[in-house]
Amino acid sequence: DAMRLGSEACYVLNVGIGLSALMMRDTAQVHKRRLGRLAYLGTGLKEALGVSPRPFDIELDGQRLRFRATEVSIANSGAVGDPVLRWGAQVALDDGQLDLCVVRARGLLEFLGVIWSALTGQQAHDPKMYVHPICRYAEICAPHPMPVEADGDFIGYTPLRVEVLPAAVRVIVPRGREQPQIHAD
Repeated sequence: DAMRLGSEACYVLNVGIGLSALMMRDTAQVHKRRLGRLAYLGTGLKEALGVSPRPFDIELDGQRLRFRATEVSIANSGAVGDPVLRWGAQVALDDGQLDLCVVRARGLLEFLGVIWSALTGQQAHDPKMYVHPICRYAEICAPHPMPVEADGDFIGYTPLRVEVLPAAVRVIVPRGREQPQIHAD
């Protein structure tokens, strides 16, 4: 599957608003080149220290939701930057839908708790995490423009509309492989 933002930009893995977008926007290019993925860790820790939930208005397939969150992600891949960190078992690249993933952590300690839940496979039991399927589209608004990242790149600010594109990407798998291993790095 894939997702379309606006009228033409398409992405495959995720669209993030909140801490992930701040990390993508605020990590210096020189640090990204030198340290790779580790460069985001320092920026993420600094941002997480002062982060607090913000109000969001979201429309999912015609249903309106209002809540406060520190991270809102439209996920197509269950992996969150690393195959070990996952939104949940129900988030899959090939299920014909996307998933709204919400984190309501306040500050660094609660974010570390959410990361622990993801590492131990307890996402469904963590009250700071919420996952809901998206069958057709999601529209996300915030009272003040919030940074947005898609597939690891800073792309702009809210509001945004994301449309589900089921079976949009074809993958060639070698013969004899019954279960292809998909890694969203």
